[in-house]
Amino acid sequence: MAAITLVPDEALPAPISFTPSEADDPKIARLYALAKGWATQHKVSAASVVTFTTYLISAVEQLVTEGHAGAYKKLVVMTVLRRVVANDIPFADAEDKAALLGVVELVVPRLIDTIIGVATGSIDIGKIFGSGGAQCCFARPHGAAPPNVGPSVPAAGPSVPAAGESAVV
Repeated sequence: MAAITLVPDEALPAPISFTPSEADDPKIARLYALAKGWATQHKVSAASVVTFTTYLISAVEQLVTEGHAGAYKKLVVMTVLRRVVANDIPFADAEDKAALLGVVELVVPRLIDTIIGVATGSIDIGKIFGSGGAQCCFARPHGAAPPNVGPSVPAAGPSVPAAGESAVV
Protein backbone atom coordinates (compact mmCIF):
# COMPACT_ATOMS: atom_id res chain seq x y z
CA MET A 1 0.00 0.00 0.00
CA ALA A 2 1.33 3.42 -0.98
CA ALA A 3 1.84 6.07 1.65
CA ILE A 4 -0.34 9.16 1.52
CA THR A 5 1.51 12.45 1.48
CA LEU A 6 -0.38 15.43 2.84
CA VAL A 7 0.14 18.79 1.19
CA PRO A 8 0.41 21.76 3.56
CA ASP A 9 -2.50 24.20 3.31
CA GLU A 10 -0.25 27.05 2.19
CA ALA A 11 0.81 24.99 -0.85
CA LEU A 12 -2.80 24.69 -2.06
CA PRO A 13 -4.30 27.36 -4.33
CA ALA A 14 -6.74 29.75 -2.71
CA PRO A 15 -10.36 28.74 -3.18
CA ILE A 16 -12.19 30.52 -5.96
CA SER A 17 -15.50 32.02 -4.97
CA PHE A 18 -18.33 31.94 -7.47
CA THR A 19 -20.81 33.07 -4.86
CA PRO A 20 -22.46 36.37 -5.73
CA SER A 21 -23.16 38.90 -3.01
CA GLU A 22 -26.24 40.88 -2.19
CA ALA A 23 -24.38 43.97 -3.43
CA ASP A 24 -24.22 42.31 -6.86
CA ASP A 25 -27.75 40.92 -6.93
CA PRO A 26 -30.91 42.51 -5.47
CA LYS A 27 -32.69 39.15 -5.44
CA ILE A 28 -30.03 37.76 -3.12
CA ALA A 29 -30.38 40.86 -0.93
CA ARG A 30 -34.16 40.38 -0.76
CA LEU A 31 -33.94 36.65 0.05
CA TYR A 32 -31.21 37.34 2.60
CA ALA A 33 -33.49 39.81 4.40
CA LEU A 34 -36.30 37.25 4.41
CA ALA A 35 -33.95 34.51 5.63
CA LYS A 36 -32.61 36.65 8.47
CA GLY A 37 -36.20 37.35 9.50
CA TRP A 38 -37.04 33.64 9.48
CA ALA A 39 -33.90 32.85 11.46
CA THR A 40 -34.83 35.35 14.18
CA GLN A 41 -38.24 33.69 14.58
CA HIS A 42 -37.04 30.05 14.49
CA LYS A 43 -34.12 28.08 15.87
CA VAL A 44 -31.90 27.21 12.93
CA SER A 45 -30.23 23.85 13.51
CA ALA A 46 -29.51 20.59 11.73
CA ALA A 47 -33.04 19.53 12.71
CA SER A 48 -34.69 22.61 11.15
CA VAL A 49 -32.50 23.06 8.07
CA VAL A 50 -35.00 21.17 5.88
CA THR A 51 -37.83 23.49 6.93
CA PHE A 52 -35.62 26.56 6.47
CA THR A 53 -34.49 25.38 3.03
CA THR A 54 -38.08 24.68 1.98
CA TYR A 55 -39.02 28.21 3.07
CA LEU A 56 -36.14 29.67 1.03
CA ILE A 57 -37.08 27.63 -2.04
CA SER A 58 -40.67 28.88 -1.84
CA ALA A 59 -39.50 32.46 -1.48
CA VAL A 60 -36.97 32.28 -4.33
CA GLU A 61 -39.66 30.81 -6.59
CA GLN A 62 -41.61 34.04 -6.09
CA LEU A 63 -38.58 36.31 -6.43
CA VAL A 64 -37.11 34.74 -9.58
CA THR A 65 -39.81 34.49 -12.21
CA GLU A 66 -37.61 34.05 -15.28
CA GLY A 67 -37.92 30.63 -16.90
CA HIS A 68 -35.15 28.04 -16.89
CA ALA A 69 -33.41 29.63 -13.92
CA GLY A 70 -33.14 26.52 -11.75
CA ALA A 71 -29.36 26.61 -11.35
CA TYR A 72 -29.49 30.31 -10.51
CA LYS A 73 -32.27 29.77 -7.93
CA LYS A 74 -30.26 26.97 -6.29
CA LEU A 75 -27.19 29.25 -6.20
CA VAL A 76 -29.24 32.03 -4.58
CA VAL A 77 -30.70 29.69 -1.93
CA MET A 78 -27.29 28.18 -1.13
CA THR A 79 -25.62 31.62 -1.01
CA VAL A 80 -28.23 32.99 1.37
CA LEU A 81 -28.32 29.88 3.56
CA ARG A 82 -24.52 29.85 3.91
CA ARG A 83 -24.47 33.55 4.73
CA VAL A 84 -27.20 33.33 7.37
CA VAL A 85 -25.57 30.34 9.07
CA ALA A 86 -22.12 31.94 8.94
CA ASN A 87 -23.13 35.45 10.06
CA ASP A 88 -26.54 35.65 11.67
CA ILE A 89 -27.05 32.67 13.95
CA PRO A 90 -25.60 32.53 17.45
CA PHE A 91 -23.77 29.29 18.24
CA ALA A 92 -22.47 27.90 21.51
CA ASP A 93 -19.05 27.42 19.93
CA ALA A 94 -17.20 27.26 16.62
CA GLU A 95 -17.63 23.49 16.49
CA ASP A 96 -21.45 23.79 16.41
CA LYS A 97 -21.20 26.40 13.66
CA ALA A 98 -18.86 24.21 11.60
CA ALA A 99 -21.19 21.23 12.04
CA LEU A 100 -24.21 23.14 10.71
CA LEU A 101 -22.20 24.59 7.83
CA GLY A 102 -21.20 21.00 7.03
CA VAL A 103 -24.86 19.96 6.92
CA VAL A 104 -25.58 22.91 4.64
CA GLU A 105 -22.76 21.97 2.27
CA LEU A 106 -23.30 18.20 2.25
CA VAL A 107 -27.06 17.77 2.60
CA VAL A 108 -28.82 20.87 1.30
CA PRO A 109 -27.75 20.72 -2.39
CA ARG A 110 -29.20 17.18 -2.70
CA LEU A 111 -32.22 18.24 -0.65
CA ILE A 112 -32.94 21.08 -3.09
CA ASP A 113 -32.62 18.72 -6.06
CA THR A 114 -34.98 16.24 -4.40
CA ILE A 115 -37.59 18.85 -3.46
CA ILE A 116 -37.56 20.27 -6.98
CA GLY A 117 -37.63 16.78 -8.50
CA VAL A 118 -40.72 15.86 -6.50
CA ALA A 119 -42.38 19.23 -7.22
CA THR A 120 -41.79 18.96 -10.97
CA GLY A 121 -42.68 15.28 -11.18
CA SER A 122 -39.26 14.05 -12.28
CA ILE A 123 -39.16 12.07 -9.02
CA ASP A 124 -42.34 10.02 -8.70
CA ILE A 125 -42.87 9.35 -5.00
CA GLY A 126 -45.89 7.17 -5.79
CA LYS A 127 -43.77 4.95 -7.98
CA ILE A 128 -41.01 4.75 -5.38
CA PHE A 129 -43.26 4.08 -2.37
CA GLY A 130 -46.49 2.92 -4.01
CA SER A 131 -47.71 -0.56 -4.77
CA GLY A 132 -45.35 -0.96 -7.74
CA GLY A 133 -42.21 0.13 -5.92
CA ALA A 134 -40.35 -0.66 -2.76
CA GLN A 135 -42.47 -1.11 0.33
CA CYS A 136 -41.60 1.14 3.22
CA CYS A 137 -43.08 2.79 6.24
CA PHE A 138 -44.98 5.19 3.96
CA ALA A 139 -46.86 2.45 2.14
CA ARG A 140 -50.55 1.92 3.01
CA PRO A 141 -52.76 -1.01 2.19
CA HIS A 142 -54.29 -0.78 -1.29
CA GLY A 143 -57.31 1.49 -1.24
CA ALA A 144 -56.67 2.87 2.25
CA ALA A 145 -57.31 6.57 2.69
CA PRO A 146 -54.46 8.78 3.86
CA PRO A 147 -54.64 9.80 7.51
CA ASN A 148 -56.20 13.14 8.42
CA VAL A 149 -53.22 15.21 9.47
CA GLY A 150 -55.00 18.50 9.94
CA PRO A 151 -55.18 21.61 7.80
CA SER A 152 -53.13 21.62 4.65
CA VAL A 153 -50.30 24.03 3.97
CA PRO A 154 -50.86 26.27 0.94
CA ALA A 155 -48.93 24.98 -2.07
CA ALA A 156 -47.62 28.47 -2.88
CA GLY A 157 -45.49 28.58 0.27
CA PRO A 158 -44.72 31.80 2.06
CA SER A 159 -45.77 35.13 0.69
CA VAL A 160 -42.80 37.32 -0.14
CA PRO A 161 -43.39 40.82 1.24
CA ALA A 162 -42.82 43.79 -1.04
CA ALA A 163 -39.54 45.66 -0.71
CA GLY A 164 -40.86 48.11 1.93
CA GLU A 165 -42.68 45.52 4.07
CA SER A 166 -41.40 43.55 7.03
CA ALA A 167 -39.15 40.62 6.16
CA VAL A 168 -40.16 38.61 9.24
CA VAL A 169 -42.45 35.77 8.23
